[in-house]
Amino acid sequence: QCHASTDDDAEQVNRVYGSDPRVSLRAQVTPLTPLIAAADVLVTKSGGLTSTEAMTIGTAIVVAHPIAGCETENARFMEDNKLALWAHTDDELTAKVADLLRHPEKRAEMIAKQHEKIDPDCARKIADILIRRTNEMMGRKTPDA
Repeated sequence: QCHASTDDDAEQVNRVYGSDPRVSLRAQVTPLTPLIAAADVLVTKSGGLTSTEAMTIGTAIVVAHPIAGCETENARFMEDNKLALWAHTDDELTAKVADLLRHPEKRAEMIAKQHEKIDPDCARKIADILIRRTNEMMGRKTPDA
């Protein structure tokens, strides 16, 4: 999957990949979850949403071009914990994606680490805490979960 932000991006992807059925060029996609789940490897930045969603689903990840600050810290955390690979250069990006595509056992190891570290139910747990504490602050009774 590729996201084209300009016509030039679309032309470049089409020039490189032509009619390869494994590559599709799309504008913004909603819902994204089925595409992440179907991917062998997801190439993404290391923001909190897409990468966390991919890890709760169990999709191999290569991080590229993180924004300095919180995204570089996320990339470092994911790399240090073997939850994703961090491509520091464009050459590394190509090599790391190709390596994961050639070696399903490496993808499986990464996904196993993701399942060890990432709680797939964390969003619901956070919502439950917020609802309970807000109700307590407002003097309302919270239904038992």
